[in-house]
This record gives sequence, structure tokens and C-alpha cells, in this order.
Amino acid sequence: MRGMATRPQRPNLGRSIAAALDDSATLSGLLAGHKRSNACFEAARSGMPRSLLSQVRPGPIDEPAWTVFASTNGAAAKLRQCLPSMLEALRTKDPRITEIRVKVSPPV
Repeated sequence: MRGMATRPQRPNLGRSIAAALDDSATLSGLLAGHKRSNACFEAARSGMPRSLLSQVRPGPIDEPAWTVFASTNGAAAKLRQCLPSMLEALRTKDPRITEIRVKVSPPV
């Protein structure tokens, strides 16, 4: 069939997400960082008041610091008061983290 353009090959859409993550160093690194941040959050939450938990979410780790996002300025101020107890709780899970940064970021 002359004059017909060939179709570009489609990527293998049947691949699982897990396989794609395993094959990509960048994606697997992002996933590992996400899991580590969530583990830090689980450890540090014992140092936070329950009323604050819904207004806080874990952020990136940039050793030796870990960033935590608060949904409002008020929540960030209260969270900063809790940093010593959060760090103490966090040391049992990840002793490499020696600082917690608090940033305000409204929920998405």
C-alpha cells in the first residue's frame, strides 16, 4: 500500500505501574522519598495535637531537614510550637532528620 503513513508504535500500555517504577531510577527514587516522608509523618504525628492532623501533610526530605506543609498560617504557628516533641518522636524512626521545616501550603 503505497502512500500510507506508518503508524508510530504505541507504548506497552499493559505494563503495570509497579514495573514502570522498577524500571525507572527517577520514578523509583521519587516513590522511595514519598514513602520515607510518609513514614516520618507517621512517627512525628504522636508529637502533634489530634486537632492539627487534618491540617498538616508531609513534604519532601532534604537531609537533614524534612518539610511539613500546614494548610493555614494558624496551623503553621501551632505546628512550630510542637516541633520539639515531633523531632523527639521522629528520632526513633529516622535519626538522620535533625530539623523540621514548616511551610504554609493550602490543600490542593
